Amino acid sequence: MYSEQQAKEIFLEYINSPEVIGTPKEFVVYAIRRSEKEDYWIISANAKPGCPQSGGVYGYLVDVVSGEVIVVGPDGIGAYLKDKYDLEEANGREYVLSYAHEPNDKKAIVNLRKVLSINYPMAVVYARNKRQWFKGRKRYLEGAQELLREKDIRSEIKLVEKSDALFSLEQTVWWWSEIEKMFATESMT
Repeated sequence: MYSEQQAKEIFLEYINSPEVIGTPKEFVVYAIRRSEKEDYWIISANAKPGCPQSGGVYGYLVDVVSGEVIVVGPDGIGAYLKDKYDLEEANGREYVLSYAHEPNDKKAIVNLRKVLSINYPMAVVYARNKRQWFKGRKRYLEGAQELLREKDIRSEIKLVEKSDALFSLEQTVWWWSEIEKMFATESMT
């Protein structure tokens, strides 16, 4: 297992190599800490003052066992680790977000019809027959779940062997209109 000092050295050797950064810059580690599961060293680093700054890098990890350096993309370290841990938890299964009201709850069906801007028969179909609405990364589903909660629509995220979800979330859903549009498009088919 690599110590904090060893992780710093591995990282600096990696990041300061000409193969990685091209024109030599001198990077320094500003902070280092262990991940929640203690499987990575999380490193904050940048070029020393006076050196040209390197853009487009959002975070670094060093695996505590292998010493592999991982350059994390624009979603950041937290999202990278959450996705990794969720994938491990899934163990080959898929995350789905399902409708969680009782299938015959007429008040919930009327609310569903209203907030999704669909007709009542289609709302019944979504409430009774097509209850798996979304599949995708757990954090994407959590965002959609929050938007549904704001509209008084209960849902649950669970793991299934094989999903028959209506929609696949390939990114975070930020606005209610995105969800509404998916259902409107689906109800037209």
